[in-house]
Amino acid sequence: MRTDFDDLAGRSYSGVFRGTLVKASDNTKMQELEIRGRFGERITNVEHWHPYGSYSVPLAPKDGKEAEVLVANLGGSADHPVVLGVADRRHRPTGLQPGETGLHDDQGQRVHIGRDGIVISAPDTKSITVQIGGVSFKVSKDGVDITGGYVKHNGRMIDATHRHDGVQPGGGNTGEPLA
Repeated sequence: MRTDFDDLAGRSYSGVFRGTLVKASDNTKMQELEIRGRFGERITNVEHWHPYGSYSVPLAPKDGKEAEVLVANLGGSADHPVVLGVADRRHRPTGLQPGETGLHDDQGQRVHIGRDGIVISAPDTKSITVQIGGVSFKVSKDGVDITGGYVKHNGRMIDATHRHDGVQPGGGNTGEPLA
């Protein structure tokens, strides 16, 4: 009886625990992490379970700071640990209102789904690109670039063949365009 209780207590203790990330490998069907568990124990080839439709590769430690992991030993056995989640205090945006959500990375790029709408933002050194089929819409610090397709404004097409009537190519006439 004592052995069964000791076994149960040991499995409960090792069932779920916190650790830190050492490195990530994203080259397998299920992402694998190397983590540091209790007492500095290094555990390799730990599967990282992502929710369907979501993906990320956590950052390795830098400057003595590291991402944290929540690990479950399935069935209380240390033979098959899985990482249920990775959190990184170094880069998590703060100050959200209840109900808000978003995506972010370590470079300051964000998709913020807030109370006032959706905001996609990137630092000045980055750009935002939306691609659908053969059409690409890119916004950067230099402006907007649309490749493929057309733009329609109030029912009028604006594409590569668009011209303003009344303005002669190469001429000095720069009067008002005729719509």
